[in-house]
Amino acid sequence: MPVTAAGIAAVLGVDVDRVTRRPWAYASSLPMERIDLDGAPSLLFKDLSSSASLPRPAFLVDRRREITAYTEVLGELAVDAPACRASVIDEERAWLFLELIDGTPLWQSGALEVWEEVARRLAALHASPPPRRAGLLRYDAEHLGRRLALAGSLPGDITVRVAERLARLPAVPIHGECYPSNVLVQREAGRMRIRPVDWETFGTGPGALDLAALTAGSWDAAARTRIERAYREACPPELRPTATDLDDARLVMAAQMLGWSADWAPPPEHRQDWERIATELRDRVGS
Repeated sequence: MPVTAAGIAAVLGVDVDRVTRRPWAYASSLPMERIDLDGAPSLLFKDLSSSASLPRPAFLVDRRREITAYTEVLGELAVDAPACRASVIDEERAWLFLELIDGTPLWQSGALEVWEEVARRLAALHASPPPRRAGLLRYDAEHLGRRLALAGSLPGDITVRVAERLARLPAVPIHGECYPSNVLVQREAGRMRIRPVDWETFGTGPGALDLAALTAGSWDAAARTRIERAYREACPPELRPTATDLDDARLVMAAQMLGWSADWAPPPEHRQDWERIATELRDRVGS
């Protein structure tokens, strides 16, 4: 269904002549626009209607999931996600209207102290009560095994072993793709706000997956250790991942990067030698 200014105005309950649409500056896998409303705060419009056509495994696709996250769950958790201003879902549309955040992607921040603070906020999210809503992902052994199988090169015994080990960890609320590109740092009135965005893979599972995604960049070992320490110190003892837990989670992430889709490649900020990383992790977790 074509997106029109009249359709947007009807959902927002405003006159159509108040609506101005602009392309969103940041790249995204789904259509996104900035919506300026005469006399009201601007919004970010995300059209989830075409989710089924995304270059990602079919078992992950659900155009309702992010709307459910924003409208029913995130407000109950210890996370400073963008506020949901409106949404609509029917046979043809899955539209989400969010608070427009003036922030900087975390991967553009070279201040290690900021990354440590993000890790602490991530720990607070993971310490929140797990949501009980239909449609959210469950990162159980079956689901994790399917993600590991995306690489196409991992031995079956390692796939099963890693998936089962991760599935035995406490199931907590997780973002699912907590990469530095999905965390915005907003500075407002002299304070810093950490604003995670893009909750399309939100669900419950081992928190190690989010921490592995956060630390997947080009930090050296000492810096990564500091970020992980900040997370562990902010976590309840029963949620603190071990080194083995993080290796398992990183292998899941490497498998995803290698086999996500034939029509997809990691964005520049995520490009690494994932074949080498997967091989090293495979040998380590399989020993």
